[in-house]
Amino acid sequence: MFKSWIVCAAVALACFGASARAQTPSEESLVVAREIVVLAGGEAATHAMMDAMRPMLLADLNSRGVPHAVAERYIELFMEEFRAEMPRLNELSAIAYADAFSLQQLQEMRAFFGSDTGRALAA
Repeated sequence: MFKSWIVCAAVALACFGASARAQTPSEESLVVAREIVVLAGGEAATHAMMDAMRPMLLADLNSRGVPHAVAERYIELFMEEFRAEMPRLNELSAIAYADAFSLQQLQEMRAFFGSDTGRALAA
């Protein structure tokens, strides 16, 4: 779970950094950034994070007076929609990485996430 948050924090930082630059990233940078998203856990990390959040979401809805069956269905629909959007969210993450970091930095990140240590972090 902690590792998923690290990956999400890195993507968030990339998104905030991306807003400061108005330049369109190169296709080469995008290719490397897409590889980073996959190597860093991509959909699997996000799915694990969402699954871990499910009990907290359910408890929150129940504490607000939402009937248990309604809360379960709401969360199920939310998760379905979120999962359906994952390819687009991964592409947006790659764009944010490519916009926030130089090609050299991206290549270094790709090398890191491709290493034993990087794979252990993303697992």
